[in-house]
Amino acid sequence: MEKQLSLLDEQRNCSCREVWNEMHSLYFGNQIEKKFIEIINQLENVVVSECPLFAEVFQETRNKALEASKIKLFKIYTVFCWNCDRKGICCLFDNLERQPCICSGCKMTTCMECLKINANYKCFHCGNRCFDTQYLDFGTERRYNVDESVLDLVEFYKTNCAELFEKWWTCKASELSFCLSCSSYSDSLEVCAFCELSHRMNVLRSNRKMYCSAQYHQNMPLFFNFSNLKTFPIRWQCSDCNKRLEANWDHKYCGDNRSAKWIGNWNRGCNHLLTRLYDTKTCSSYEQNADKCEYNAIDLKDIRNYQSAMKVATMGLIFRILKSGIESVQCNSRRIKLLKIYGMLKCQTRYYFKKLMDDRVLSKMDKLSDNINELIGKLKLEWTSLKNHETECTCTISRSHSEDSGDCFESYCCLFPTM
Repeated sequence: MEKQLSLLDEQRNCSCREVWNEMHSLYFGNQIEKKFIEIINQLENVVVSECPLFAEVFQETRNKALEASKIKLFKIYTVFCWNCDRKGICCLFDNLERQPCICSGCKMTTCMECLKINANYKCFHCGNRCFDTQYLDFGTERRYNVDESVLDLVEFYKTNCAELFEKWWTCKASELSFCLSCSSYSDSLEVCAFCELSHRMNVLRSNRKMYCSAQYHQNMPLFFNFSNLKTFPIRWQCSDCNKRLEANWDHKYCGDNRSAKWIGNWNRGCNHLLTRLYDTKTCSSYEQNADKCEYNAIDLKDIRNYQSAMKVATMGLIFRILKSGIESVQCNSRRIKLLKIYGMLKCQTRYYFKKLMDDRVLSKMDKLSDNINELIGKLKLEWTSLKNHETECTCTISRSHSEDSGDCFESYCCLFPTM
């Protein structure tokens, strides 16, 4: 690539730099980088005199990025603190105690509450300390680097929560693909099969009736565990992530002494942190007769029920955003009405995907899907009416009639909080 680039005149009229910057700003950097490499590799030893990266070549990827950026569904993982767990679901960032603070190492965000509770807090993703205590004098107040763009995204989601939920319900699993490690949309996600089959909160399983070594599992079909998918997004990884290409794995201290019999389809490494996968810091939990750290990854698309698993993994996140948006409504009667729809949606949606994951496609599944679509229609109707202030607040009407006074009440008390 360096040889080819040296032959180009940077002063020529070329738009590839603009395309590159635009795709990264839309969080599609992973995709555009792969496209660049693909085109350069196709040139092989052909001498070029002008930039081969024409805008037309990237138009399909650009259109996909622009369409995805309208509702930003694929970025929902970035507005949650994955270290802070409440009732099995990560906490949504806010502008109060849970402000998103940027890690100086990997640029991931953790809520301020987690950092204040633990002075020696280590980033859930990269494992580095957020504060170097040896350089802080006694009584020195720590400075938190709050990510304002994340707060803006939270408000965007809350304001458009009904549309966001509908998009999630109707979207394909590929539209939810996002790699937290490289902060980019990715169409190629993997999971470390060995880690998941060894972890007590494992995302994957093989035959439930068979208890055997991880080596034996390699020759068996894999399935997703419905109940353990809530933290799946921080355990999957993209096959092209920089950290993976640099072999920056916590497993590396164990060496790579795998036997020839272990070299199979799962031939990629894993950049998981032991601190977020295992209860111990060593590999002593592995079988003594097994080769240490036989880390292997498998494409999510190759695992049965991949489409449903991606929805289940994001179901808790999308409902947390929806509830947060509804709770911001100031009109009590409308908020209660929306919460009732929310409750029915949550119950029926969870039941629907539970049956799909169990391969129990009942005759009433179509009817259940229709019921969910009907509830989404009601949700959108109520939410659109609320945003456009098409109807008068029922709380105000009741209050004005009960007091029977000549005072003038504001008709629209249920305005959204300002962004």
